[in-house]
Amino acid sequence: MINQVWKDIKAGYYKQKKEELMDKKGRWNREKRILMYLLSRDAGKNNTEIGELLNGIHNSSVGNTIRCVAKEIAVDKKTRLEVSKIESKYVVKQI
Repeated sequence: MINQVWKDIKAGYYKQKKEELMDKKGRWNREKRILMYLLSRDAGKNNTEIGELLNGIHNSSVGNTIRCVAKEIAVDKKTRLEVSKIESKYVVKQI
């Protein structure tokens, strides 16, 4: 699941190389922030695991970012549509 989310974020929607996504700082990297949110919600990864995947970001920073993206989705139609388009590229299986 993680690989599918990662693939859809970096290649399927944003068309960025992994290095480009990883190098840019989090606050100014919209793509990385949305990736953290989707890895948490759809891949079921905790903040520590997400931080390790993204070059050692501290787990509290990951948690703060996820909360901010969730708030942004709630109030901003553009962000909500962007996340929906990314999600439509993969299927989340419910067990």
